[in-house]
Parts: sequence; C-alpha cells; structure tokens
Amino acid sequence: MLTDIQESYKQVITSPIFKEEKGFLCNVFVMASTKELENITWQFGFYNPETKTMNSYKDNDGIKVEGKNDAVFQEETQPIEELKLEEVQLELEEALKLAKKHLKERHESAEKTIIVLQKQRIPIWNISFITTMFNLLNIKINGKKKQVLDEKYTSLLSFKN
Repeated sequence: MLTDIQESYKQVITSPIFKEEKGFLCNVFVMASTKELENITWQFGFYNPETKTMNSYKDNDGIKVEGKNDAVFQEETQPIEELKLEEVQLELEEALKLAKKHLKERHESAEKTIIVLQKQRIPIWNISFITTMFNLLNIKINGKKKQVLDEKYTSLLSFKN
C-alpha cells in the first residue's frame, strides 16, 4: 500500500497542474466506507508556510485539485511538518490491522474509516473509525514501528448542541 501512495504521489508532483505549487507535502488522506478500503484514491495535502494555506490534489483518473488555498487549523504548539514518504516504514496494512484489533476489543464495527498519514516529529498513521453504534475511535500509530501512540474513543452523540 505504501507503494501505491508513493506512485500516486509521483503522479501528482509530475503533473502540469502541480507545477505552480509552492508548498510541501504535509499529509496523505482518505475517507472511505469499510467496503471501499480495497480500492481507494489518496488525496495529498501541501502546506504553504508563507500563506498558511493548503492545496490538495487527488490522483483519480488524472490529477485533480481538491482544495485550493484552504485555511489551515493549526495548534500553536504543533507546527505543520513536512511529510517525507521515505521515512514511513510501517505499511498501512499493518497499521490498520493494529487499529482494527482495538476496534474489535471495544466490540464495534466500522461504517467509515478515515486515514491520515502525517508527521508530528515522526510519521504517524492517524486512523479514525466511525462505528455503526455512532462512536468515534481514533488511533495514532507510529509510522516507523508498530506502536500505538494514542487512542481516543468518543460517542458522536456527545457532539450535539
């Protein structure tokens, strides 16, 4: 799966639509139903520190711009870091297997899966499951080795007004 991400990334950065980009890769993202996880299209986010905006590109039968000059929510304590795909050593399949183990321990099943590959000092697989019981399980996994860094479990109903 890392190979798929790397190949899509090369398609994006060699595309004519990309040549004006002034930012650096900061995340790789996908949201899909559990059934769609076998055939996903990755979205690549590029952060421009000068304008503090992000542009997103998707390799989906040709490169498409998914977001242009989007404002970025950024915590003051966590600067946005450049993601270098060659630093990622843990395959997505292994990260998902570990995350699904935690999901199963909670006797839950996923309706939607959100996957973000980002860097916060180290590469991190940030995997969230929206469950059939209206809960959200978020697990952050070290992208260099098979290690859970953080886990949060919340009811989606707690977000209502």
